Amino acid sequence: MATRHDPNRRGAGMSTVLVVTGDPNIREHLHAYADRVGVHLTDHTTVTSAKAHWTGAKLVLLGADLLSTPKLASMPTTPELIIVSASRSDFSPFEAAAGIGAAYVAVVPDANRWLTEQLRCAGGDVVDRLRSAGFRIGYAHRLAADDPGYLLSHDLSDQRYDDEQAMFVSLEKVARGDCRAGQSTTVHRSNYRSLHRAHPGVWTDLVFSNVTALGAFVADLPPEVVDVLCRLKESYPLFDEDDHAALEDEDIDASWEQWVSADVFTMLGERAQEVWSALDAATVRRLWWDTVTGLGYRPEHNGLHVMWDYTRLVPAFAARLMAEFRRGWRHDDRYQIVPGYRGWRAYEPVYAVFLADERELIGFGFTRFQAQVHAWRHQTARRTTLVPEGEVACLVS
Repeated sequence: MATRHDPNRRGAGMSTVLVVTGDPNIREHLHAYADRVGVHLTDHTTVTSAKAHWTGAKLVLLGADLLSTPKLASMPTTPELIIVSASRSDFSPFEAAAGIGAAYVAVVPDANRWLTEQLRCAGGDVVDRLRSAGFRIGYAHRLAADDPGYLLSHDLSDQRYDDEQAMFVSLEKVARGDCRAGQSTTVHRSNYRSLHRAHPGVWTDLVFSNVTALGAFVADLPPEVVDVLCRLKESYPLFDEDDHAALEDEDIDASWEQWVSADVFTMLGERAQEVWSALDAATVRRLWWDTVTGLGYRPEHNGLHVMWDYTRLVPAFAARLMAEFRRGWRHDDRYQIVPGYRGWRAYEPVYAVFLADERELIGFGFTRFQAQVHAWRHQTARRTTLVPEGEVACLVS
């Protein structure tokens, strides 16, 4: 059974900060303050939609634009309710505050530092938890991530230079994409794609010269995602075992084209190489995997590299290639192999292959076996052309 981190489990100290307003100006200010201290805000545009989360929230920031909502009177009283107004001349928030149990009224942007501090206190220990787990916390401008979802590593600084910078966490210690230097393990790569799949829209990946790592503006991380990240670093490093197993299978499958086929070819004898060269790439690949499966073999994956036991596999594969030749080759009077034919290398014996009835030269071979392989390839091509594809196997079996 797959082991997967439960995205619904919350970490200790995690709490919800609600922003309830239909005013985009108020929302923009509050999110800017939250960015500075790394606090995740849960947005609602109506009192009705926020009702289910109201009681358990650590802090509720209610826009003055919703003070006339009739449902406010039926909302549960909370000591952590702040009314936020975008106008100094509007006295209605002050008049309404006591009636709905609001402790404070704040005007943006005048109260930006005070509101930022309230958010810091309400946000719990998110930043401290990420730091103590070993993640790098830095600062970056949102606008630096002009390509959505990506931030160049040189745009992340360890020191804050101005209030416009948002807190950012680099998560390369648990999740990274493919690395040009081959330093990303299957655990990191699986976590990278699994977390993107499980929590889309949360991440702003950090782009280095040789790898792209998982990253995020801290304020974009819901509490349950912070909990998942900390557990990946502190207790169990793998997010999704099924995905990890699938990734290893993908690496093993891809290794044939990447380097295994070249290695195997050089280890084969001359005759087996001739048969390989006469076959199309798809058939050679199929014969290789038939050999691997038939031996009940699975290569080892150490997290970085796929390791094949060539000493066990190559002799069996060579035998499989020769069997393929013997299975398909038919002695046919229409093909004539003429020895001693002088071609472009007069000093070497050359065997010429003719299609006798048409006196058509098919090819040359420096050995009789090479010539037979030429004839076999021609036979196979003719059968494929003259007989429906599904019946070829019956003719050559």
